[in-house]
Amino acid sequence: MDTNLSIPIVSVIMPVYNAGPFLKEAIDSILQQSFTNFEFFIIDDASTDNSVSIINTYTDKRIQFIQKAKNTGYTDSLNMAIKSSKGKYIARMDADDISYKDRFQRQYQYMEQHSDVMVLGAFYKIIGTDKVINLPLTCNEAKVVAIMHVPIAHPTAFIRSKVFKEYGLAYDKRYEPAEDYDLWTKVLEIGSIENLPDVLLRYRRHSLQQSIIRYNILIDAAVEIRLRQLHKLITFENKPYDILSAIEILTKKNGLVTTLLLKKIVSLLSDMYKSNQRKKIYDEVTLNKYLREVWLFYIFKFNKPVVKDISLLYVTNLCKITRMNSIFYLRFFKKVLLS
Repeated sequence: MDTNLSIPIVSVIMPVYNAGPFLKEAIDSILQQSFTNFEFFIIDDASTDNSVSIINTYTDKRIQFIQKAKNTGYTDSLNMAIKSSKGKYIARMDADDISYKDRFQRQYQYMEQHSDVMVLGAFYKIIGTDKVINLPLTCNEAKVVAIMHVPIAHPTAFIRSKVFKEYGLAYDKRYEPAEDYDLWTKVLEIGSIENLPDVLLRYRRHSLQQSIIRYNILIDAAVEIRLRQLHKLITFENKPYDILSAIEILTKKNGLVTTLLLKKIVSLLSDMYKSNQRKKIYDEVTLNKYLREVWLFYIFKFNKPVVKDISLLYVTNLCKITRMNSIFYLRFFKKVLLS
């Protein structure tokens, strides 16, 4: 492997803000990577704890330490480092997580063999638990997931630098702290996003995370991105559902399933199916699988059906999506009515 650091293959970007308790583990996990040809941008966003003193203990020549005089936010740190980066690939890292030793090697090899993939992530494990978070493997799956959710874990992202330097994309501060979700939806317009089915990162959950501290802002930003995704597929004029109720349905936020809600669900899922038949935005099999999962979630929570509700279950498009025949629904209603 070429170890000429004047032309690094990978540019690692790790923003830091008051990450002292976890920072050493994060930095060490990068410096100990089996893949060694990288530059390592550490950008301190005017921390007020001991983060800077920890960073200054390192003498590894691959580290490029940027210390900001003023706190301007996570997104600015990312874009600042990307502009200075030289690598063919950008590897993201967070200052409170731990990368597995072979993470870069595995991601680099895959990207070299799959030129259509613009961003590659991986499964990850929650620190302190055995819980593994699985993510969509294929681009078709990632596109459908991205309608309502982030399709890749940001600190596992391995990105072709041309995403930023040839296609002109960037992290958009307006969507912070959901700037990654915004970026992934735009990447999916130009190329593929995939995830390796291997755990390559240990992810830390704690009370100081920006996603927790700024949760309400995160939700508002995510809603705006979700609206943008839905508007590609459907319109909302003269429908029994509005934009926000559509998001609540697709993110499975509704608790009590009533006849009125069921009508909205039937209409929304049918409209998404019909629209995709025309526009061909999503792989049909993958989208229909997702719509079916949403439908099953609600139909099994609908525990007080009446006879007039039966007709809702036989909308032509809905039957195509769910692949459920009369026998299934008869058994379902029998079970509910006898319970």
